[in-house]
Amino acid sequence: GHNFRANRACLLPSHPPPFFTMAAISPSQFVTAYCFIFGVYGLQMLLTPDKMTTQFFKTPATPMLRFWVRGFSMTIFATCFAMYKLASFDATLAAQIAVASTTATAIFYPFNAKFGYFDKLPVIYPKHYEPEILMAGLIAVGAYVLAA
Repeated sequence: GHNFRANRACLLPSHPPPFFTMAAISPSQFVTAYCFIFGVYGLQMLLTPDKMTTQFFKTPATPMLRFWVRGFSMTIFATCFAMYKLASFDATLAAQIAVASTTATAIFYPFNAKFGYFDKLPVIYPKHYEPEILMAGLIAVGAYVLAA
């Protein structure tokens, strides 16, 4: 009895296993996921600007709308490139910027469309749940990565 208790203490780890103390996703991996997700959005904006509009909104694609959507894709590509490069120097800073950028994007795009706090838009549901869930999920994962 007495020796077992003393020996049992030696069998228990003095600190939690690494899985419980480290993030399952690193800041660098999060930034890579951010770049992939926004890079796909950028490609869609460049190559299929009509679809980016008509699949989520009850509104026709116009030449002016195509102009703005395609042009903004260049900003997305530049941001993804800069974030990917920054991650190799300071992955935590890059992840912080990615979370802030995703939060701002969510506020001004899908959640603005959903709640209409800037403009009331003719949103198509259930299709519009996709960007809402994607942005909320990316923010949640990024917050987890930064907190770990």
